[in-house]
Amino acid sequence: VINNGGGHKNHTMFWEVMTKPDTSKLEGPLKEAIDAELGGYDAFVESFSAAAATRFGSGWAWLVVNKDGKLEVTSSANQDNPLL
Repeated sequence: VINNGGGHKNHTMFWEVMTKPDTSKLEGPLKEAIDAELGGYDAFVESFSAAAATRFGSGWAWLVVNKDGKLEVTSSANQDNPLL
């Protein structure tokens, strides 16, 4: 169930959060949180890209709110996700 259900959920979320190529950088509360907690947009992109690139095999990179209420970049293997 996790492989198929997780894969469905992860891919559905992926397509839902895609933006048009001409979309500008972030604004509002998410931008403010990324600036304050992750060192700014460019640092976030670098961290997110590293999380994805260093995942051996298949998997996902995630921007999550952790148990302390702070933003965190993480990754999961295969079809797992932070909600599982």
